[in-house]
Amino acid sequence: TGVDCGGPRCAACAAGAACLADRDCLDGACRGALCQAPACDDGVQNGREAGVDCGGPLCAGCPLGGPCRADADCALGLCLSGTCQGHPCRNGVQDGLETAVDCGGACAGCLGGQACQFNADCRAGDCRANVCFVDPPVIEAVDPPQVAHVGGARVTLTGLNFQIGVALRVNGVPTAVTRVSDRTLTFTAPASPAGPGPLALELFNPDGGQGTAAPGALQYSVEGLRVSLDGGQGAFCDTWTCTASGQDAFNPPIPVQYQWTLNGQPAAGGATLADAVQVGDEVACAAVFGEAPATWTLAAPPQTVQDGVGLVADVRVSPQRPSLGEAIRCEGAAQPTHCGQPSALQYTWWVDDAVDAAQVDAVFPTAGLPAGTRVRCELVAVSPVGRNGPPSAAPTVTVTKGRVDVVSEHGGDRFGYAVSVPGDLDGDGFADLVVGAPEERSVPGRAEAGRIYVFSGGAAMADQVAQVDARFWIDGEQGGVPQPGGLHNPPTALTIDRGGAWRPYGSALGFALAVGQRSFIDGDAVPDLVVGAPYADLVRRPFAGKVYALSGAAAPGIVDLQTAAAEGDPAASTVLGAAAAGGYLPEFQATLNEGPLSGGMLGRRVAAIGDFNGDG
Repeated sequence: TGVDCGGPRCAACAAGAACLADRDCLDGACRGALCQAPACDDGVQNGREAGVDCGGPLCAGCPLGGPCRADADCALGLCLSGTCQGHPCRNGVQDGLETAVDCGGACAGCLGGQACQFNADCRAGDCRANVCFVDPPVIEAVDPPQVAHVGGARVTLTGLNFQIGVALRVNGVPTAVTRVSDRTLTFTAPASPAGPGPLALELFNPDGGQGTAAPGALQYSVEGLRVSLDGGQGAFCDTWTCTASGQDAFNPPIPVQYQWTLNGQPAAGGATLADAVQVGDEVACAAVFGEAPATWTLAAPPQTVQDGVGLVADVRVSPQRPSLGEAIRCEGAAQPTHCGQPSALQYTWWVDDAVDAAQVDAVFPTAGLPAGTRVRCELVAVSPVGRNGPPSAAPTVTVTKGRVDVVSEHGGDRFGYAVSVPGDLDGDGFADLVVGAPEERSVPGRAEAGRIYVFSGGAAMADQVAQVDARFWIDGEQGGVPQPGGLHNPPTALTIDRGGAWRPYGSALGFALAVGQRSFIDGDAVPDLVVGAPYADLVRRPFAGKVYALSGAAAPGIVDLQTAAAEGDPAASTVLGAAAAGGYLPEFQATLNEGPLSGGMLGRRVAAIGDFNGDG
């Protein structure tokens, strides 16, 4: 029938060759005078089929009783002795160890509501009273609770037990739903053919368990209509108002009436609640739009009545700049609540932006805190039933090493080596501060002459720079540098020689300070001061040292003790106010003691200890 194929003598033809009968074709299928390739509908067992048009890798499984070579050749998946048998879990009959038709026992678990004996018989693993139990889906919240009746709004359902394949019905109509998680679903609200009103939501899990209905969980409203409940600050003394909006956009405007409930019971009122409320009551309102019988109701979320709200006035802390170990006090005035009730203060302390839960009192201890720690006090007024008002915070304070920082702008002058608080020198009622800088070297040619600074106390005592903010200062008499081969040379400025700097040697005024218990120089009411300059040189007595007794009589100005000689020797040792020299300046009076020995360093330590000679 084809070239060298077909007919009674030659081999069968391949697909595509001419044929007269099925026997002329290799695959036994002659259609339209041409041999055909194996197919699952050619009425011939060919290719790799187990039976006529069934079994094998390409065709459907053979029916019950059909021929087979393997389980895959059978529609029911069971091949025994070359014949397709019925699979016990797919035969549509409860047999064997099944607890229901084709499920339970050795078969797959049964769905909710089907019979069972053990938990393993159920797909959800829960057999109760011989019935498979499945937790139904639970709707806990609907957001938003109101959508426009024209549809299209995206709605989110939150709840429990939302299985893969969960189905949704809205007013009985299947609606596409997206499962975000086992607790979240979203869907698009369909349009409402009936107009505004409540919607019934139903959820069904694919396990065959009980569904969940939530009638009225979602409301269809006329587009643009809103209802809100306003209770002011939500207290029992506030006016509670129900407000509908959007109805005036229609022509004619939609009429509206209000309904109130108090703890679930009807209450009197129109736009404003007429009945009195108490703390803890639940207040709810709804707006009824339209006229009977065509009305629809929109409700606002209910609110719980609270206590009055109190405020705190004049919140402040002291000191404004606490030092290490110094307690901080927070103060404020608790105002009555807006309902007229008394309120109490509640303290919250913040340390470096974190609440210190252990500190709840008005006083905050700073012991153990490092310098630089930021501390803030926050106060709230608490009503009689425990409602907190808005917080009021005092400015943040920073814990410092001291309340006031007084620094020198000159490096190496050892500012603060000696410090004294002699009393009120300027008569302003506040004690003043005297600071020694024994290696002060800012004056040209006077390296390490030393200097004492006087700072006014009181309101003027704040962060200061000594050379800018001091009330006045006194410089030492001597300053210089050592030369090779000698203990001392005439006062000069600091010099640099051979790439190195010689350490200057001056009188070091301010190395030591002391204050008397009374004015022991001039008998006035102003305390006097004793200042040591232990490195001061005298003629043939290097480093003998000097001690100055300075009157504290108040007067502004800058006084320099470096003057010409006035004692009959060439040393620059004149002392202001010394009776023997007849000298006097109104700013300071002074008497002088000089060390008798070379290197004696008189004035390394000084003290004013009282009246030794009984002269008062």
